[in-house]
Order: sequence, then structure tokens, then C-alpha cells
Amino acid sequence: MKLNVYPSLVERKQRGRKSFVVLIDPDNVTSSSLSSLVQLANGAAVDYFFVGGSLVVSDHLDACIQQIKQQSNIPVILFPGSPS
Repeated sequence: MKLNVYPSLVERKQRGRKSFVVLIDPDNVTSSSLSSLVQLANGAAVDYFFVGGSLVVSDHLDACIQQIKQQSNIPVILFPGSPS
């Protein structure tokens, strides 16, 4: 399912609907723990995944996003914790 994220956020706001978001820090998950988290999110009516953290010092960001997209249709939004 392809979804334009910004319009969906605006629509939810206009309708007064809240969103259920799961924040994933790629520096603090393993492939197996991420898989479990995504499975839980799929069954829990999660609206969006935020992926990012304070530092994101590891090189797992791309792999983390790819794994989420392979296992779920929930939109992924990059959530940077710093300007870098």
C-alpha cells in the first residue's frame, strides 16, 4: 500500500483523530527484536513507525527501514534526533 504520509497526517488532524506511533531507535534494536516489534505493531493498529534516535551512530538505519518495509505496510517516517 502506497500512502502519502503528509496528507494522511493532515487528514487525521482535521478529523480530530489521534495517531498511534512506534518510535524505533536503530542503534538499540537487533534484527530479531525488530522483527518481533513489527509483528506486534501489525496486530496493534499502529499508524506509523518513526525511525531515528538521538545519535544514530550505527550503520543500521537503512537495514532497519528495509526490514520494517519488508514485514509491514505501516508507513515509515524518519525521525531525526539531531540536525546531523
